[in-house]
Amino acid sequence: KKARYKHPLFARGMETELYLTVGDQGFDVSVPAEASMPVLVMHHPVNKIAYAATMGKRVAFLTKRPSEGVCHSYKCHMFVLGKEKEATSLVMALRSACNSVLRKLK
Repeated sequence: KKARYKHPLFARGMETELYLTVGDQGFDVSVPAEASMPVLVMHHPVNKIAYAATMGKRVAFLTKRPSEGVCHSYKCHMFVLGKEKEATSLVMALRSACNSVLRKLK
């Protein structure tokens, strides 16, 4: 809902170009804005990312959602990138960030 507030077509299958940024803190999705700074519409910290995979040019992230029971609920976010090589390197960078955080916790 926060994403729809920032951009009404977000999460409904739009053709607008999005910025997908992966780093040590997790991944961010932003919409290009007329101003110099893009508008952040989604942020998932590393500790909430359960799984990341590629399927050709597509990148899928499975993230944990807060729930009140013992079981976790999950949500899948899928993005289409320009090239298959970009998708693979993006997922590898995210996996590396997640693994480094887990190593620090041990």
